[in-house]
Amino acid sequence: MANRRQKKKKSAAAAKQAAAQYKGKNAPVRSVAPKKVEEAPKPQQAEPKVEIKVEKPQTPPAKPVKAQPKQAEKKPRPQATQKPENVKKSSKSKPVQKKRNNRNVKLSKRVKMEIERFGVRKFAAIVLAISTVICAVCVIAWVSSSTFGIPDDAIIEYKGKNILPELTLTVLEDIDKQYEYSDSMNRKGDKNAFRYYASQEIIFAEKNSQGELNLVNVTDNNCVLIVTIVDEAGNVCYTSRGLPAGQCLTNISIRERPYGVYDMKLVVAGYDRETYELIGVQSSDLTVQVGIEEETSDVQEETTQG
Repeated sequence: MANRRQKKKKSAAAAKQAAAQYKGKNAPVRSVAPKKVEEAPKPQQAEPKVEIKVEKPQTPPAKPVKAQPKQAEKKPRPQATQKPENVKKSSKSKPVQKKRNNRNVKLSKRVKMEIERFGVRKFAAIVLAISTVICAVCVIAWVSSSTFGIPDDAIIEYKGKNILPELTLTVLEDIDKQYEYSDSMNRKGDKNAFRYYASQEIIFAEKNSQGELNLVNVTDNNCVLIVTIVDEAGNVCYTSRGLPAGQCLTNISIRERPYGVYDMKLVVAGYDRETYELIGVQSSDLTVQVGIEEETSDVQEETTQG
């Protein structure tokens, strides 16, 4: 049985092989491409190298460096003992000097030269005289300001109201005489603004009586004057209305005061006739006497005898 099977296998394999050969004989013949004969490689020629030149930036020629002298080798110093921080610096340290301005130096030199030419003694004498005059003026101004001060109540606002004509007199003196009288008075204040003159003493026979002031507004003044009388305490004792130029204020009356003699001030303010603006203020000393000494003494004797 095993042999039969092997024979069958061999016969089947032989049949397959024969069939395969038959198919190969009858199949179309394919053209076979001729094989390329590999040529020997040709020697490669070396390509010429192209050199690319890169231009470097031109640098300026370096300056010749001077040879520095060799420094002497520093020898190590011995270490100093450390000072305590709380120790103050010596007072003998030199102050830092500031540079002076050349202009100031030149000016000071010129001043010194001029003083030397003129003479030191003469220059000192002139400086002493000028300083003395300045001190005298300051003292006078201080004394005058401390002894008299014009209170605000003495300067009254002018509203165009003048003194009644029947209470004033027209000035008959010529202008030269008026100037002479005004210049003879010891006036203080804005003397260039206007001129005036008046009595420096007023006597009131009784407390409610009138006294003669005789204040004149000089004819060529371009202003109206208002008169105020002030006592030592700054109290206003009398105030007038406007006095036109060329007119004289004669009799006035003051507020009731006890009998006696009083030092007062006569304050005169000038106002523009059209705009009513204040143009200046002047003042002068005034002595006011209330009561006549002879009559008061007689009355006292009669009362003592009675």
